[in-house]
Amino acid sequence: MTEMEDDARTDKDVLLGASSGDSFFRGGQYGSIQSDGKPQEYETYTRRWYILILFSLFATLQGASWNAFGPIEASSKVAFGWNNAQIALIPMWGNVAFALTAILGSWLMNTKGLRAATVLSVGLATVGAAIRCISVEPVPATWLINIGAVLNGLAAYLPNGGPPFLSAIWFPPHQRTTATAVSTVGSYMGTTVSFIIGPLLVPQPSNVTSTNCSTQSSHNGSCSGNFSLDTVEQASYIRTFMFVEGGIALALFLPVLIYFPSKPPKPPSASASVGREDSRSGYRDIITHGQFWLVCLAYCIPVGAYGGFSTVLALNLKPLGVSEDDSDWIGFWATIAGCISALVFAVVSDIYYGHLKRIVIILSIVSVAATAWFTLTSAGIIPFTKVSLYASAILSGLFINGLVPLLYEMACEATYPIDESIPCTIMTVANTIICSVFLLVFQFPNVGTSWMNWFLLSSTIVSIPLVVAFKENYRRSTYDSMGTSGSTCDTQDTKGAIFEPHSSAHRLPYGDQSTLTTPRATPEIRDSEGAPLY
Repeated sequence: MTEMEDDARTDKDVLLGASSGDSFFRGGQYGSIQSDGKPQEYETYTRRWYILILFSLFATLQGASWNAFGPIEASSKVAFGWNNAQIALIPMWGNVAFALTAILGSWLMNTKGLRAATVLSVGLATVGAAIRCISVEPVPATWLINIGAVLNGLAAYLPNGGPPFLSAIWFPPHQRTTATAVSTVGSYMGTTVSFIIGPLLVPQPSNVTSTNCSTQSSHNGSCSGNFSLDTVEQASYIRTFMFVEGGIALALFLPVLIYFPSKPPKPPSASASVGREDSRSGYRDIITHGQFWLVCLAYCIPVGAYGGFSTVLALNLKPLGVSEDDSDWIGFWATIAGCISALVFAVVSDIYYGHLKRIVIILSIVSVAATAWFTLTSAGIIPFTKVSLYASAILSGLFINGLVPLLYEMACEATYPIDESIPCTIMTVANTIICSVFLLVFQFPNVGTSWMNWFLLSSTIVSIPLVVAFKENYRRSTYDSMGTSGSTCDTQDTKGAIFEPHSSAHRLPYGDQSTLTTPRATPEIRDSEGAPLY
């Protein structure tokens, strides 16, 4: 039997049920021990890298589509007669659509599996990219582009909430954080790539300057002047840009549709072989999970603030005499540095697993130092030089964005056996809210920009006591180590944590669900006195 047939059968098993002899469920028990006393077989498959690469490429595309029109705002104003408000409206639709449907997306991953969630998400993004290609006439194009932005936002539940979910299903414990980092940085890379691809395919109109396209006048930020000669040309450039993104989306959708299994034939770890709490129970439990909220706030406050900060970086640096092009390059290299650091720190944390909290505290302290350097330089408290400004800005992005996959994994470890998509989704929504609050401040008149730097610095400082207060635990990894060592589920680890069956209301990623009555399901971890750890 080929690998694809094997995967297709396991997907079918989950949907239709299978005989116990055909599945990984053995004699009413699953997890680390089979009924014959032999350890559960765990295996990793080379195809996991195909799944990860395809997932990450889609995350890059979704992020690039979300930020498609910001980098070409001058051309968009000429081609469609837009103003600043209309330019800002397009990414806002994506944020709103994601925030309203994020929980539904995590439910889809939790109940229907990775394949169904991925096909729907990539399909929505493909349709959203395709309809933007229909027309470049100002009125219909405006409607179609905004509808496409909504569809792209509806697809965002996968790249935003799916990375830890994918890594838990496909990757062994010593590669999970790295896999989470690779899929997480895809969205950041997409936003970064948009600043290159957009201007490359859509050159700025020859008779337009950044000044006459940003001045707030009777045009409400639209470009002033006579652009009759440029309008058709710019619309043609934008159509080419839309066709390129639509073609890439279709090129990603086809392989996802053809081959993207929900899970491997055999689980890569003990925790991957057992179920998770259903969505309703998961969200109910996580609301009162104090340790999770420490990690969530430590993530969303600095990362959300930095997201808003980087969006208006040019506005912040303009009073310092930094050009818009230089501001764009600072933002570009800061994001690239953050993506690289996220991958490097994830690999380090996988190699030295069990020290996530220590690594996060160190990175948080360094991020405070970098943002303090930037803030004091911008305020003139320490001597201002372009080198100092550039270095401090890029280092801020490097250390703040480098924290993202580590905090995701800390949350997943702390909340196990809650499904990995649930904490990740909540953290991303919280991040979106903080970012939106940051940007909403600009709606107040005469607010200025000097507050931005101090706000960002304060957000990085606040995260440190939150991480320090977090009680580090590795309940998922502990269960994995017990599974590979052949221990039973009802056992006690070296720290006094006891694994017991949780409830019968869990989704089972492997095995026959139709023949179960009271399965030996996901472990609930208790301390040495028998009290739940959450």
